[in-house]
Amino acid sequence: MPNDATTPPVSASSGAPAAVVAAVLQAGIGADEPWIPAGEHPSDDGRRWLVGDTLVQAEPSSQTTSVDGSADWLAAAGFWHEPGFVVEHGGERWAVTTLDGRRPGDDPSLHPHPDRVPGLIGAALRELHDVDPAQCPTVFDEAALVARLDAAVSAGSLDVARLDAPYNRYEPADLLAMFTSHPGQSTASDAVIHGALSVRRLLVADGQRPLVLAPTAAGIGDRHRDLATLGHDLHRLFGPDAVFAFHEAYGTDPDMVALDRQMLLHVLLRAVPA
Repeated sequence: MPNDATTPPVSASSGAPAAVVAAVLQAGIGADEPWIPAGEHPSDDGRRWLVGDTLVQAEPSSQTTSVDGSADWLAAAGFWHEPGFVVEHGGERWAVTTLDGRRPGDDPSLHPHPDRVPGLIGAALRELHDVDPAQCPTVFDEAALVARLDAAVSAGSLDVARLDAPYNRYEPADLLAMFTSHPGQSTASDAVIHGALSVRRLLVADGQRPLVLAPTAAGIGDRHRDLATLGHDLHRLFGPDAVFAFHEAYGTDPDMVALDRQMLLHVLLRAVPA
């Protein structure tokens, strides 16, 4: 018997919230398509779904607001891909995005291409970083970010479950001490960066610039932050050769000490409660 506009397909009924599935079906999406779990990260369980050429996913709270309009500005520059519509459910924001032939960067169908996909991502990141920073309305204040971290660690509110290996072997206070005493220093804030970019937030297709899933934020900051988070992700998904292809396409040899410092900052910030 075919699905009506309020009955979720069996493949989604045990994962995505029924209210979200119903809203998607009412929009004319997914009635005759299987709901396939998207991505491979444990935190994706039941929170990211591919429905034909549509991505349905719960947005992290840190990704639900733009910073001083910077995301809107970069959307006009052609770097962001806006969702078709949003479903509010249970205090979460579920974005429903038409992919237009692209796939999420961590889609397993892309894994046989460990050089091509990282190359596309590296070239696109260089395009973003080459945007004239004088036009961007936002600056990432690292001192303010560290103060936020310090407050969370002092209050014992850092979510240790969100710390990836190998960082989860350490106490939050020890990690913060590692960062504040790190020999690397932030390089000049001379580029428009995303600040928390991951492969899973990119939409990829051959011959097209990868687009960042909106809503998101951007600002002027240390380009090593984007290089660190994407390099870490690419290594996890595609292996070490992918990181070389990524840096080659980007066109610059990064400062490895700066990469390590920015990755530590990223891991800690992810664990700060919204």
